[in-house]
Amino acid sequence: MFKSFFPKPGPFFMSAFVWALI
Repeated sequence: MFKSFFPKPGPFFMSAFVWALI
């Protein structure tokens, strides 16, 4: 899901950041 918005080598990092916001 987030990969579409943030197509970069590190989906896990992005997910963690999003979860941190929540």
